[in-house]
Amino acid sequence: MRLARVEEVDRVFGHLELEVLKDDGEVKAFFKVTHGARFIELTVNGRLYWEVPYIASRICGACSIAHYVASIRAVEHALGLDAGEWVEDFRDAVNMVQIAQNHLVHLAFLALPDYVGVQGLSDLKSRARRLVVNSMKLNTACLKVIRLIAGRIVNPNMLGVGGLLRRPFKGPLLKAADYLRECEGLAREVVDEALTLLKVPELKDLANNCVAVKPRKIYLTTGDEILTSAGLSFKPSNYREHLEEVQPEYSNSKAVALNGAPVHVGARARYELLRNYLRDLNVPEVDLSNPFSNLIIKAAEIPYCITAAREILEDLARRTTDTIVDPLRDGGEGEGVGVVEAPRGLLIHHYIVSGKRIMNANIITPTEINARHIEVSAKALTESLISNGQPLNAGELQRKLTMLVRAYDPCLPCAVHVSVVRGRMHA
Repeated sequence: MRLARVEEVDRVFGHLELEVLKDDGEVKAFFKVTHGARFIELTVNGRLYWEVPYIASRICGACSIAHYVASIRAVEHALGLDAGEWVEDFRDAVNMVQIAQNHLVHLAFLALPDYVGVQGLSDLKSRARRLVVNSMKLNTACLKVIRLIAGRIVNPNMLGVGGLLRRPFKGPLLKAADYLRECEGLAREVVDEALTLLKVPELKDLANNCVAVKPRKIYLTTGDEILTSAGLSFKPSNYREHLEEVQPEYSNSKAVALNGAPVHVGARARYELLRNYLRDLNVPEVDLSNPFSNLIIKAAEIPYCITAAREILEDLARRTTDTIVDPLRDGGEGEGVGVVEAPRGLLIHHYIVSGKRIMNANIITPTEINARHIEVSAKALTESLISNGQPLNAGELQRKLTMLVRAYDPCLPCAVHVSVVRGRMHA
């Protein structure tokens, strides 16, 4: 018996369905990615290695910087290149500004209408005008910073394999830092107002397994180790020993399990695993066993990322570098895995390089990792509404399921970068 079918969830990136059934007394949920396949992994095979980050960044406009950085780091690891601390710090700053901007758009414009009882941005503006106006100002400022230091708002052209494509100058770094300094108070104001409106439903996570990248330095910096809530720690190159990719027959996207169990990534996972690397992340009291709490941690990460990125840029300006990439460098033979914390969580790029070309590629995105966990959470949410002894309100169930999906903030264009033929994955 079908209990609910949420078709074409709005205010998410891409197209999906969520179907909840009751079969022989058991509730089952199916997270169906209906977005068309993108074939990115097939596209990069045979391409010159320095071209691949540009292609990979096209997987998603909203997450293009994270894909770009993960792709670059995968190639560097395959070729045994070390870009150096200055360049890694620079990448971290760019990625942090992207995370802040991405979180802001999701929180203020996509998720918050659910909690105010309105349908979209125009209605939200009538209820919380100051919040919407300030969010737009903050979004514009973040995009200015990204353009200034990364070259473009999406698909950046400043970063390269092994270093930078242009010499970084002190002036633009300090100008970007000044923009961010001006944003810090505005960011705190936006988040404080948003949190007063964000009264999340209660829900217990029945599969609270999570993974995140262990930072090189502070929270949300790049790293080369993956941590899990089960106490595991492993190198990205060993990800296939722990993360299993499967292709559900009902979805255009892969799904991922951690040692056979559903797993989640993103802000909630980061905060649970990486609190020891934190400073100045002002998180209100939150139940981390509640999947909806992902929204609260995302909100807290906005001002944190803006301040942390500003401090990194100021530090970089004091120790400018002449590191420039030579795009005609010799190739090599190797296999490399690059990981980064994207706005929605752990992102993995895995390449085999021969000569100057990519011979094979595999990419795992946060939405693929979260897919099975969304199903577990949808099942738990449905069972909680059934168990209260009242007749099931189908409209209320559908409304809360939609809110649940948006709390994970799935990015469907990211999830369908492979070709799917008769239920099998070809990459």
